[in-house]
Amino acid sequence: TVVLWDLADRASPGRLGGPLAGHSGPVRSVVFSPDGHTLATGSDDRTVTLWDLAELQRIRGDLVGEACRRAGGLTEQEWSRYIPDQPFRRICR
Repeated sequence: TVVLWDLADRASPGRLGGPLAGHSGPVRSVVFSPDGHTLATGSDDRTVTLWDLAELQRIRGDLVGEACRRAGGLTEQEWSRYIPDQPFRRICR
């Protein structure tokens, strides 16, 4: 997995969302595009993943809506994994 950190306050860095999971092996290389909108990660699993950071920010800005669109909601276990700072509730109809 890859974890992004906000280093604006270097004395107190903060995580930017949850981990970016997608590789089955250790991630060995990480590079941002010059415009900062894309992150490329390379792994021992012989894959390269391109992460659209603007899309990730949009999804993280509306986690509930995205979960409903993709899966019809989250189980209690999925909720605790993806939205651990919020109490579980059923949100999709």
